[in-house]
Amino acid sequence: MSAATTPLGGDDASAWAAEREQLRILIAKQELYENMVRYCRGMDRKEPDLMKSTFWPESTEDHGMYVGLSHDFCEWACSVQKEASYKASHYVTNMLIEFNGDQAKRETAFIYMKVLTDGGPTDVLCGRYRDLCERRDGAWKVLARTCVWDAAQRLAPEADYAELFGIPGTSNFGALFPQDPTYSDDWRAEPEDSTRVKGSQWTSA
Repeated sequence: MSAATTPLGGDDASAWAAEREQLRILIAKQELYENMVRYCRGMDRKEPDLMKSTFWPESTEDHGMYVGLSHDFCEWACSVQKEASYKASHYVTNMLIEFNGDQAKRETAFIYMKVLTDGGPTDVLCGRYRDLCERRDGAWKVLARTCVWDAAQRLAPEADYAELFGIPGTSNFGALFPQDPTYSDDWRAEPEDSTRVKGSQWTSA
């Protein structure tokens, strides 16, 4: 028998079992991470169905200004932004996950930016999502969420893209679902625009 087909025994079998368990945990952590970033995309683009897909139907939400069912919160949050006319961006940073069978405690730090479309001030909020997640039929979703607030700040109005970075008004800018560039069927780069400066002196992102 070749080394590839020789049955593992003793310490080798134990090591392989331990590695498989580590791999299972890493896959679960990736699934829980993608659950969070799908929520953030849904929230920022105001796509309520995408937001709801990250919660179990009976999931609860303590969002400070809103306490109730998570699915109801998704609808409420989308309607508030559309009525108030502002842009929202969620950036998730540190994430710590602890497993207990088919449940997981997930703490995710976030930075939230609220930019008014009329040129008003930019509001910044920092906090953490304290989530109890549960796996059912192989899928991880949120069962209970509590927002923990850490800092809030108000900044000057949003600066002009062209003035700061040389980004022209013909570039791609964030919008709500389904107009945002993320929802385009064609993800190839647009044909070169001769009106844009080659080798610009502006700092790239």
